[in-house]
Amino acid sequence: MCAAAGWVMVATHAVTLAVEESQPTDVVATVGVAPIFRSELDELRRRGAGAGGGRGPLAEAARMGGADRELWFEAVAIEQLVDQRLLRAEIAREQITVGRLDVDARLEVLKKQVADRGLQWDRFLAQAGTDERAVREQIQLEIALDRLIRPKLTAAVIASGFERHRREIDGTRLRVSHVVLRPDAALGQNGVNALLERAALIRRDILQG
Repeated sequence: MCAAAGWVMVATHAVTLAVEESQPTDVVATVGVAPIFRSELDELRRRGAGAGGGRGPLAEAARMGGADRELWFEAVAIEQLVDQRLLRAEIAREQITVGRLDVDARLEVLKKQVADRGLQWDRFLAQAGTDERAVREQIQLEIALDRLIRPKLTAAVIASGFERHRREIDGTRLRVSHVVLRPDAALGQNGVNALLERAALIRRDILQG
């Protein structure tokens, strides 16, 4: 499953609210012809502040201090909103739909998991800085992503992806050394030229194994 399908409690319903409430001058980015409005960032900021101890890039950006806090939060928020636009566009292109009953079933599983942890549902939502409407829309997106991606995850595709990212996946570690050649200042440019020639020979030896 791609990283975008992870549980990131973002207020996807802010998209609809922003379209209704914003003016064209409030556009902060566009994805194709789809605008991203300033009010969407404000909605994510409000939810990020409410998340408190939440996790993820957006929650971390909301807790940052210093002069760069606002710039960092805005960059993270815009990236998430752009990702959502792209994902939803692909879901629509593939004509993937998710029924209410599917969302209800997944929501009940989530509520049971929250209850098993000894938390009240309303308290969980408050700690996450979200509400049930946003959770339902996030669940709907996750189900749609699963239906979009799963048919494409053939054995050949998985094997190809592993080969391309083997070092990141299997824990491969590299030991790298560097060679420093310091010229003799007394020799001036002649000392530099001699070291450049030596460096070329070293490079040749390395390339030849």
